[in-house]
Amino acid sequence: MNSPQWPGIAGPFVPQRYGFPDEAPPARSTTAAPAADGVATPWWSPIGNALSQGGANNAGTVFGVLQLILAVLQQVVGTFAAGAQSGGTTAPSPFHAAEQAGDVDISSTGDPHLAQTGTIRTPAGTQNVDQHFDSMASHDDLVETNAVAGGYRVSTAVTQSDANGVTYNRAATVHAGGGFDCVTMRNDGSVAIVSGGEQIGIEKGASVTLGGGETVTENQDGSLVVSAANDSGGTISTTLRANGAGVDVTTHAHQLGIGGDVVEQGRPHHGGHHRRPAQA
Repeated sequence: MNSPQWPGIAGPFVPQRYGFPDEAPPARSTTAAPAADGVATPWWSPIGNALSQGGANNAGTVFGVLQLILAVLQQVVGTFAAGAQSGGTTAPSPFHAAEQAGDVDISSTGDPHLAQTGTIRTPAGTQNVDQHFDSMASHDDLVETNAVAGGYRVSTAVTQSDANGVTYNRAATVHAGGGFDCVTMRNDGSVAIVSGGEQIGIEKGASVTLGGGETVTENQDGSLVVSAANDSGGTISTTLRANGAGVDVTTHAHQLGIGGDVVEQGRPHHGGHHRRPAQA
């Protein structure tokens, strides 16, 4: 099945996180914006300007020197502040494994019901989990791991609630490959696959390998399976299946650290959904 051309999906991606699964990122820019004359302003320009505009009156005094130093510091601080506002100097959040999966399934199905079933590894040994929750909200971080190269995250966006307050998954997306690989399914069964920032197609019964090494397979029933693995035997795969009203999502994790909303929901003393990326 060829993927439809959705506005805003095609084109290069930047490796960052998005609040909704079908929200397209902006195009990458690899060059800094030049000054009006095409020449970047050097950091020492305040000193040069000050010296050329009466430096003879100030340079010989301590007060004048301090003024020049202060001008340079103000420019440096302003540059870093502007970078922080644009995200250019923001440090990444630390990763933390909320739990270690043995063989566990994380799912969002129906209207939608969240669940975590299977086994997890703890200091006391392997434990069984069988947890179920209801949630009518979108989840930017349904489940996530940092234990595969480039990371792997599943997000969902729900429909408008009906008269009874019920919602369904309008769309679900697997984000991988540092943000350059994305696989989205909508509730009408249409899909969009992006590999290395470029949209590609897939046929029923076929498999494709994305730029970050993940594998996408389209089954004969139209469902998609997105899989990734690490060198330590850990694997994670997500099945996306349109059910008419919504998209059913099931992620299977094997022998790696996971986090995300469903894992957090099942933890003792849970106080709400928190973003908590995971690593092995």
